[in-house]
Amino acid sequence: MQLKTKVIAPKVMQELLKALREARVDLVSRSISEDPQLFSALFQYENNENLLSLSFEREYSIFINSNLEKFSNNITDIEDVDTKKKLKQITKELVSFKQSKSTSCIDTFFLGDKVTQIEKIFSVFDKDKDRLAEINYIRRKDQVLFEREFNRLLGEQNGLVK
Repeated sequence: MQLKTKVIAPKVMQELLKALREARVDLVSRSISEDPQLFSALFQYENNENLLSLSFEREYSIFINSNLEKFSNNITDIEDVDTKKKLKQITKELVSFKQSKSTSCIDTFFLGDKVTQIEKIFSVFDKDKDRLAEINYIRRKDQVLFEREFNRLLGEQNGLVK
């Protein structure tokens, strides 16, 4: 069974295509300019599959948000019934696109919040890495200071210190 869809007005189609193109241009320009937010996670989380997967999810959510923003900025006759149907169809396709074999779909209402939550997870992970680095620094520093003091006291005991 094939659904009949009315052809939307050429002006609306041009606006729609322009919006989709602008969102793709944004993504491509982020790629070409090696946007740190886009690329840093690829290296930072390369050994952690779960965080890397979250990074891809964040980027896809940002891309969907960009598309939705471009729709609202470019399409002038949003009240037309056929335009609404086409926008709803395109949005549904973007939002329900599955990146993996999982059955979960992204809900458009929570996209911004989802990106924020993923950023918070990355922040916690990064803080933990920073704390671990600080602990390792303190441990190494204390080890060196201990060895210095130990060698000084050993030297005094053996009469090597002047």
